[in-house]
Formats: sequence, C-alpha cells, structure tokens
Amino acid sequence: MRITINNQPVELSGEYITIAQLMTERGVKPGGTAIALNNRIVRHENWETTKLNDGDSITLISAAFGG
Repeated sequence: MRITINNQPVELSGEYITIAQLMTERGVKPGGTAIALNNRIVRHENWETTKLNDGDSITLISAAFGG
C-alpha cells in the first residue's frame, strides 16, 4: 500500500493498517500530535479504528513547546 505523509511517499507492508498502528511503527507519540487524513482531522480516540487505504494522504502535525 502506498500513502503520503506530509507530502512524502511512503510504502506500507500489509493490507490492513490503522492510524494507531502507523503511528506506533513510526515512533510517534499521541500527546501533542494531530492527524488529518485526506484533509479531515481524525480525533485521537478514532485512531485505533481508522483504517488506511492505498492512496491516502496524511498530514501529521506535532506541537512544539518552547519560548
């Protein structure tokens, strides 16, 4: 399966993967992270059940703290 993450092409193995599985594989912690799937925000509580499909586009936004 091929998707894009922040406009970068990514090849995924397997046919069934959720947003939660993808974030775990990539080492992304859910705190302070927002995800848009095909330009629609996905609430954190839906990451476990939101399945990715070939051609999907993910925008990953991480909060930055500091001064």
